[in-house]
Amino acid sequence: MSAANMLDITNSSTKTMSSREIAELTGKDHRNVTRDIEKMLTDIGEGVLKFEQTYTNSQNGQTYREFLLPKDLTITLVAGYRSDLRLKIVRRWMELESVPEPKPSLNDRQRKAISILRIAEDEAAAFIRKRVNDAVLVMQGHEDLVTVPTPSGKVTPKQMREAVGLFRSLQYVNKLSGMDKNNALLSANP
Repeated sequence: MSAANMLDITNSSTKTMSSREIAELTGKDHRNVTRDIEKMLTDIGEGVLKFEQTYTNSQNGQTYREFLLPKDLTITLVAGYRSDLRLKIVRRWMELESVPEPKPSLNDRQRKAISILRIAEDEAAAFIRKRVNDAVLVMQGHEDLVTVPTPSGKVTPKQMREAVGLFRSLQYVNKLSGMDKNNALLSANP
């Protein structure tokens, strides 16, 4: 049995050892190892289904169950086995842990996208700092020092309030005359 078949790297990158490999290393029947695993998991209050999966036997095409155990549960399981069997398991775990985790490689497009995201993150942070500083100035009564960038230049909050007030007045007049909001906008911008 190859190490690739026996070692499973799950989505969370947790290394596991299969019950089939434990059976092979210890010279025990797989059905006895699975029985021991079920008993151990029940004894420690872990769900059996959390570690159980199925595999297909390449010789007969039938599906069987197996368990994938993390290191702590593997060692807990074999703690009741003979010393020479425990040693085989410990050595195998040392071998598994010496294999470095694969490092993801990025292509040029991915690196460029990450670079763009970092620039956007810096710009967003600068924008937030500016808005926080503006809020502090307004709270201290210095709202005339705060400017809001617009396509035609910068508008102070005071000018913005005056424009909003004028717009609301126009809406009110249009409401009295029977125009809806969209018509008010149209009449305000000939």
